[in-house]
Order: sequence, then structure tokens, then C-alpha cells
Amino acid sequence: MQKRLPAAAVKDMLAPLEKLYGAKRKVKQDTMLQQVLVGLLSVGTSTSNAVRALKLLGEEFVDWNELRISAPEEISEVLASCKVTPAAGRCVTRFLLALFEQTSALTLEFLEKEKPNAAYERLMGLSGAPPQAAAEAALGWFNAPFLPVDGELRRILARMGIIEKGATDQAVRRTLQRLVKRRDYYRFYHLLTDHAAIFCRHEEFDSEHCVLLSDCEMGQRHVVELERERQKQREAAEAAAQAQARAAAAQRAKAAAAAAQAASERVARKKLASDNKAKRRPAAKESPAPKVKAKPRPSAPKARSRPTAKRLSKSRK
Repeated sequence: MQKRLPAAAVKDMLAPLEKLYGAKRKVKQDTMLQQVLVGLLSVGTSTSNAVRALKLLGEEFVDWNELRISAPEEISEVLASCKVTPAAGRCVTRFLLALFEQTSALTLEFLEKEKPNAAYERLMGLSGAPPQAAAEAALGWFNAPFLPVDGELRRILARMGIIEKGATDQAVRRTLQRLVKRRDYYRFYHLLTDHAAIFCRHEEFDSEHCVLLSDCEMGQRHVVELERERQKQREAAEAAAQAQARAAAAQRAKAAAAAAQAASERVARKKLASDNKAKRRPAAKESPAPKVKAKPRPSAPKARSRPTAKRLSKSRK
């Protein structure tokens, strides 16, 4: 279902995007080709950086044809000093290759007198050319009274719920004309397509760190899904940790029981060995008790007989 977004909210979206990608301002160039190249070089950076990069490319390469046939690494090396991304350099090369292959020239003079719609459609018809080229011609050169609608802009608007997924280009333009003031067409288109190309890509996107998350329906759903998935992972990790702890406790209990059993068996073996040793030792003979000689009993002293008269008479003699 299409979200009814107030125009003020759309304008508020542009400020955080400009902090990321730099200010997008129309800077009219001498030729339409230069205008288109500035628009392509501004992918992911500010318009002022893109203008400096275009000037530097003009100084480093003989002409646009040499730029067309140069290696991407050479172009990226030149653009790095202007803070222009390698992706922007590849966009420039793709456009020059498509333009030369289908027109045998590197000029857009044949479109300069066309009406904005016609010029836009012809540039969109260049096979292999980035859609930003046609948008830059329409908005930067012709100041077209409409917003270009391409795949990247459509994708990011659908994810945010601003348009329905299957809406026609005319329906999308009507919705955007209601939400975006004409003076903001240029900023709006370039900032949102930069974000779509760099951050909110078709398959890879980081909703949690998106500066438009508060206005993005898909991003909010994705964050909820991520949190649910993380919760499942946390629960699974906690369950695994508990199972591991139980297994470790069981292992420790098993080891303790085994150690106790081993200790008991050692005590039993020692006792058995001691008993067997005692059985094998011969019994000691009992030595007879030493005979103790009985001490002679002392004889009683003889009683002295009283002297008789006869004895007395003899002793006196």
C-alpha cells in the first residue's frame, strides 16, 4: 500500500543525504556533453567535486575519445584527488562507449535543440548508458518540468513505501510532483539515486545504518527480521553453551567417579597383596620359656639347746 508522506518529510530526507554525498547543485556547463559528464561524476560526491574532476580530466586527457579508451585504473587515479568514486568514473566510461558506438561521435549537439522529453527519451534509449546521463541532461541542461524515473529511483521509493512497486512512470511522476517542489527536483533525484546506487543496492543493503530508516518501511521490517534472527542465534548459542556446560559437568563427574574407582581399586590391591604376603611368610616357632632356678629356701636357724648340768660341770673344769 502506498504511504502518504507529507512534502515536509521528503524535504527533511535530503539534509542527511547531503551530509553523506555532498551538496547537489545545478552548475550549467558549456555543452550538454559536459553537463552529462558532471552529472555522472557526481555519483557519490558533491557537484563541486564533480566539476573539479571534469576540469582535471580535460587537462589530463587529450580529448573525450582518449578518456573513452583509457583504462579504468588511469581514470580512477585522476579522480581520486577530487574525491570522486571509481564507480562514477566507470559511469563516464560506459556512457562515452555507448554514445560513440551508437552515434559514431562524442557530442550531444544533436540533442541541444530538442524538447526535454524527447532528449531524455533518446538518451534513455542509448543501450548500456547509465540512466543518470539522461536525467542530468533533462534536469541540468533543460531544467525539465518533470522528475526522471529510472530503476534505482523507483527501487528506493518503493522500499520507502512512497510508491507502489508496479506503478507506471506517469503515476510515479504524479506522486513525486505532489511531494517534491520543482526547485528541489535536481537535489532530490541525484541524492536518492546516489543512495540507491551506493547504499541501498538491489541485493546488498544495510538497513540498520541507513540515514532514511525512520522513513523506510522495508528497512524497518528488515531491522525487525534481523533482530529476530539475532535473537534466535543468541538463544541457539545459549542453548549450545548450556549443553556444552552440562556435557563438561557430566565429563567431570565421570572423571571423578573413575578416579574414585581407581583409588578404591588401588587400596584393594594393596590390601590383597599384603594379605598374600602374610600368608606366604612361615610361622615363627615358639621358644620355651627359660627355666628359672628356684632359690633354696633359707633354713631356719638351729635352736640352741640349753646347757645341761653335766655340760656345765665339764665347761667349768
